[in-house]
Amino acid sequence: MNFMILILVQLFMRITRSDNTLSTTQTLDQLLTSTSKKTINIAVLSSYPPRECGIATYTDDLITALQAKHQADVNYHMIAIDSNKERYAEIAMVKQVLDPGSDQSYQDCICYVNTGDIDLCIIQHEFGLFYKNEPGFFQFLEQVSVPVLTVFHTVLPRPDDMMYQKVRSINQYVEQIIVMTEKSEEILIQDYQLEKEKISVIPHGTHKVVPKNTDALKKKYNAEGRKVVSTFGLLGPGKSIETTLHALPSIIEKHKDVLFLVLGKTHPSLVAEEGEKYRDYLEGIVEELQITEHVRFVNKFLEINELLDYLQLTDIYLFTSKDPNQAVSGTFSYAVSCGCPIISTPIPHATEVLRDDVGQLFDFGDSKGLSELVLEYFDNPTHLHTMSLNALHISSFNTWENSAINHVLLFNHFLKDKELSFSIPETNINHILKLTTDFGMLQFSKFSSPDIDSGYTLDDNARALIFALEYYEETRDIQILHALKLYLEVMLFCYQPETKSFLNYVDYTEQFTDQNNEDSLEDSNGRAIWALGSFIKHHESLPDIFQPYVSKVLLIIQSFISHSEAVSPRSIAFTIKGLLHSIAINNKELQLLIKNKVTYYADILIGQYRANSEKDWDWFEPSITYGNAILPEALLLAGDYLNNNAMIEVAEKAIRFLVKHTSKNGYMELISNRSWFDKGNIEHREEGGEQPIDASYTTMALAKFNDICPDKGYDKSCRKSFEWFLGKNRLNQAVYDQNTGGCYDGLETKYVNLNQGAESTVCYHLASNAVRSMDKKSKATTPIAQNLINLKTKQSGVAV
Repeated sequence: MNFMILILVQLFMRITRSDNTLSTTQTLDQLLTSTSKKTINIAVLSSYPPRECGIATYTDDLITALQAKHQADVNYHMIAIDSNKERYAEIAMVKQVLDPGSDQSYQDCICYVNTGDIDLCIIQHEFGLFYKNEPGFFQFLEQVSVPVLTVFHTVLPRPDDMMYQKVRSINQYVEQIIVMTEKSEEILIQDYQLEKEKISVIPHGTHKVVPKNTDALKKKYNAEGRKVVSTFGLLGPGKSIETTLHALPSIIEKHKDVLFLVLGKTHPSLVAEEGEKYRDYLEGIVEELQITEHVRFVNKFLEINELLDYLQLTDIYLFTSKDPNQAVSGTFSYAVSCGCPIISTPIPHATEVLRDDVGQLFDFGDSKGLSELVLEYFDNPTHLHTMSLNALHISSFNTWENSAINHVLLFNHFLKDKELSFSIPETNINHILKLTTDFGMLQFSKFSSPDIDSGYTLDDNARALIFALEYYEETRDIQILHALKLYLEVMLFCYQPETKSFLNYVDYTEQFTDQNNEDSLEDSNGRAIWALGSFIKHHESLPDIFQPYVSKVLLIIQSFISHSEAVSPRSIAFTIKGLLHSIAINNKELQLLIKNKVTYYADILIGQYRANSEKDWDWFEPSITYGNAILPEALLLAGDYLNNNAMIEVAEKAIRFLVKHTSKNGYMELISNRSWFDKGNIEHREEGGEQPIDASYTTMALAKFNDICPDKGYDKSCRKSFEWFLGKNRLNQAVYDQNTGGCYDGLETKYVNLNQGAESTVCYHLASNAVRSMDKKSKATTPIAQNLINLKTKQSGVAV
């Protein structure tokens, strides 16, 4: 606490002295953020809130995810399907309301799309939405003049002639059909004879759920001490809730504490036709079976946060739909996202998901089979827990963010000369702070929960120190300062004066482990010098309390130069970066030592390149392994510092070679840690094992190449490398979790490793810093920006 109070006092004095400069910079930044990008306009034809239906909710969630994912140069124009126009009067996104029974309404919407500078039209299709005037719908498809993509929420197998022709006609008018399951794709190909190339499978989105304490939720919702089974959705006979009700007596016989939650109001269309007839029927069954104490109807349309709470307190989720042709269920998707073990009837969606040990299937209307499965689950809590973890893994693939990624990539195929790009998420340091104990940064996490047993490494705290220094330099966010101090002290703790070197592994009791005697620590030592050099580079921007550390760090760096000898290429590269940061100190003797050492190490890298490079192999080693881009980056920095064009030329050859062999189909595919990329086996590439450290080092290196060798396209490659984190990768999956501020531990063959460890998380944030810095410099060097800078400087007399 005393440390933070002192920091606050010092910062207040600095900010007070420099207030004019800060306000000028902020004003200029606001001016420089304006861009001349082309605006993209996308029309969306769908039901939409406040209309209460599954497709309306789906559309709202999808657009929200899209807006969060791509840059803010897109306008969505909602065409809401509803006969009640008045309820959309104050919803800005709703530009038109389509009365599905009106010919004139269809004509108005066609005119809006064709004359409204619309680039693309997305239709959320369900046959029931358009049944009142299907000729009007097909006229819309025929007459709109922009590319149309249609999402099929229902795909019926074994169609009759009329259904067959309807689907074939829709296919004729649209550029692409989107379905949500592989089974739906199979039906369209086999039963409707559609071309596979014209079908995209994008699973129904799910919300990212921050886990809450189950017992606390049960207490909150009056289910304390109960085994909870639940189902939810707009109520109607198709849900077959009675199947569960008839299963309950045999379950209750063995588990007196079971509670069945029926979540959701009756479907508004059903209420309009017959009132609450179906709900009354269910309540009659409850009374007849005398299970009133074990059944609770939550008769309302649940807002998303309350719904996710109910699902997280659920022990088993039941899906009893009696429609074998129901292609997909949003309710099912939400349950998976909350880690619910599931028992379901065999609709296509469930058949695909539950094959990964998330739950089991039972036959339609089979109350006896349902009760047997529920009892089996309750008798095997270990398996129940395993299924819950499996559900969380599967749901990560189907988050709304990942749905948005796949939609964006598909949209770009039909946007002609325009393109949607991913936005850089706002910096979120929550997970970095969460990983930081009173000693330093922990090594691993289980999902997003720090694993204290994993202990600490010099490596992780070195990277964390570099990030914290950059982050504070840019933001002056004081909440990072305590962590920054801890990372620096870990560096000093790991330094061994007698050997003039560092140890790497520290257990949770703050004791060095035997692993320090088993592993090579050379790269760790180089990384330590990179971090300490960064401290020297940034130390003047830090509060005065950090200044006593400067002399200690300089002594370590000077001692390291004089007594230690890096041998491995990466250790050399890390050391070069750290030494070049250290020249910021005003010490001619140290600067001369640094220059000589950098020259010596750069010559070693050149020698290694010459020894290993040959035709079609522009690299420093006979294999490309991990953390690769640090090698050409270090040589580039050395060449720039020493004014040595030959070094820069070799560095450019090497980085182009690396980018060439990690670029595929418009995205980065990193070298797998399962099998390195060998000179003698250049075509062999194993999928999976892609790690964030490689995407990070590549992004940081390319940003430096763009600085030193501008106008050569390195900025485009840099963004492509960074977008690997955001979902432009082999799996089209986000690797960074904006909710937590953590980064997943990599891409495996078919899924993302959901653990958010220190290396992955800090590497993401270092890459994010590099891209932000590059973009800021790019904006500041445009002619318009330079004129703004000159004007601002003249007006205020402040150097910018």
